[in-house]
Amino acid sequence: AAYACPEGAWSPARSIHIDECVCQPGYYGLNGQACTVCPSGYSCEGGWQQPVECLANTHAAPGSSVCSACSGNSTSGLGALTCTCAEGDFDSSYFGKFSSGTCWRNGCEDI
Repeated sequence: AAYACPEGAWSPARSIHIDECVCQPGYYGLNGQACTVCPSGYSCEGGWQQPVECLANTHAAPGSSVCSACSGNSTSGLGALTCTCAEGDFDSSYFGKFSSGTCWRNGCEDI
């Protein structure tokens, strides 16, 4: 009989045991059990590996499989969800917020 893996997991074709379900990148958990979404500020390569905290000057949203580098003119501390613009810069992707705005995707530009 066919069965479904837990949410966030997959199994190879012709798998016959629930233990063959492995958490996908962006999740973590034991094979065949519930997978947990990777928390913000961490990366999860999938499988049973525990989340890895993002280094300074990188960031990750919940469910990330990798930490992304902060864009130019922005920085972050360890385990960051976002990067912060340098003073005097703004984030063009976050409603043009001025001075120490949060850089979500497009980095910062001089004003």
